[in-house]
Amino acid sequence: MFHILDIDNTLFFTNDLNNKAYIFALSLLGLKALAPCKRITRTVVALWYPSLTNAEMIDIVQMKQTYVSENLHLISINEELYQLLQEVNANMVGLWTAADPSRIEKILDYNNITDYKHIRFSDKSQDDICLGIQEFCQIFDCEKGELCFYEDDRNVITYLQLQGVKVKEVVV
Repeated sequence: MFHILDIDNTLFFTNDLNNKAYIFALSLLGLKALAPCKRITRTVVALWYPSLTNAEMIDIVQMKQTYVSENLHLISINEELYQLLQEVNANMVGLWTAADPSRIEKILDYNNITDYKHIRFSDKSQDDICLGIQEFCQIFDCEKGELCFYEDDRNVITYLQLQGVKVKEVVV
C-alpha cells in the first residue's frame, strides 16, 4: 500500500495557527474577524470585507504567511500519521496539499520531515484530484487500488472515494 498524506489539518493541525495569523494580519489593518470560523481563508476574508482591494488582500496574505513562519511552534503534528511515517519507507509515501509551497516547506523543515520526494501541490478540484491519482500511480508504479489517501476535507474524501481509491478520514 502506498500512503498519500494531505499536509494541512491532516499530517499537521494548522487551523489554530492559520486563524491566529489571519486575525493578526487583519488587526494590522484595523480589521477583525467578523464571525467564528473553523478555518479563515482568503475567501472568508473577502466575504467579510468585500471592499478590500487586491493589493490589500495580498498584503493580508503576506502578513499572515510571515506570522505563520515566525510561529511554527504553534502547529501540532498528528501523532498517528507521524508514527506511520516512522514505520513506512519514505519511497512508499506521497504528500499532497493545496497550501502555499513555501509555507509547506517551512513546516516540513521545522518538523524535520525532509525525506519525502513526492510532494504534489494541488488545488484539489475534481480534475486535479483525478490527475493527482494518475501521477501518484505513475510515481509509485502501481494501480489506484494500491493508494491510500489520508484527508480531512469531506468533499475531497467523497471525490477520492468516487475514483475508487482507499481513503482514511482524519477528523480535526
